[in-house]
Amino acid sequence: MANILIIDDDENLRELLRLQLKRAGHEAVVAGDGGEVFDDLQGWVRWADLVITDLFMPRRDGIETLRAFREQSVDLPIIVMSGGGRWPDKLDLLDCAAQLGATDILHKPFSRRTLLGALEAALAPTVAQPAAT
Repeated sequence: MANILIIDDDENLRELLRLQLKRAGHEAVVAGDGGEVFDDLQGWVRWADLVITDLFMPRRDGIETLRAFREQSVDLPIIVMSGGGRWPDKLDLLDCAAQLGATDILHKPFSRRTLLGALEAALAPTVAQPAAT
């Protein structure tokens, strides 16, 4: 079981993701945009095992949110998602999110299988490499 923070301005999608993650055995908490988590960012870093954030949101977008979390914790897995909406260059921004340290990027719409696969990969412990002799 993982503690997952979902950040998206689409209330229906937030609830759908929360329910899917709960059915998969995870604890999920939702926020409407990055601004809702900034007041207690360090608390979220301590609580969350993984963050899923939308890219385009009011107040604080996914890039700002990603950068703020990365400044607090390099190891926290962060999945950035976007459907693009009215921004045709969303692919460039998703690539930018990957360069800024997103663990994975998801293109909306995505399937439950894709979501859970991305979660599993992001939460998988890093395999220790043998020491060089």
